[in-house]
Amino acid sequence: MRRKLVQTPLGLVPLVFTASGLRAVGMPAVSAAEAEAWAADMGARDEADDPLAQEVAMLLQRYGAGIPTSFLSIPLDWEGVSHFCRRVLEEVRLIPWGEVRTYSWLALMVGQPRGARAVGQALARNPFPIVVPCHRVVGRDGSFRGYGGGIEWKERLLRLEGLEVGLHLAPRLQKGPQVGY
Repeated sequence: MRRKLVQTPLGLVPLVFTASGLRAVGMPAVSAAEAEAWAADMGARDEADDPLAQEVAMLLQRYGAGIPTSFLSIPLDWEGVSHFCRRVLEEVRLIPWGEVRTYSWLALMVGQPRGARAVGQALARNPFPIVVPCHRVVGRDGSFRGYGGGIEWKERLLRLEGLEVGLHLAPRLQKGPQVGY
């Protein structure tokens, strides 16, 4: 496995790559030592500087600068991700910049209409935060139910995307198909 540390306006984002694609994304770190330690814990020792690593780096820099960005072109290495978790994350990948969906909506989209909690558990295992934007999933009432990087990061990323947030997402700015679904 190979690693790339990307300086963004959000902080230093560590990435891990395999021959199959992007394997993991770390939350922005405050120091190179922290980012490198995360990548080493993931098993990445060598530097990645191939076209894919450069493309992901450029997209993350654009994202961190508040420029609407899509990561759909990035091949992901799904090894170690369960079938259900992958279905959830593939659906989350499609949520556009500046829009949110609810856990229950997402459960319905993956064929588990009563599976909102299972969806939340799958999102908690997301190895690709920001690239697979699980921060765009909120509770039925617009509340923040959790985020692997912490609620503060979820709020920060949604603000970056132009959404008005506080303890709950401001209902008048919610977009997408019936957020309370």
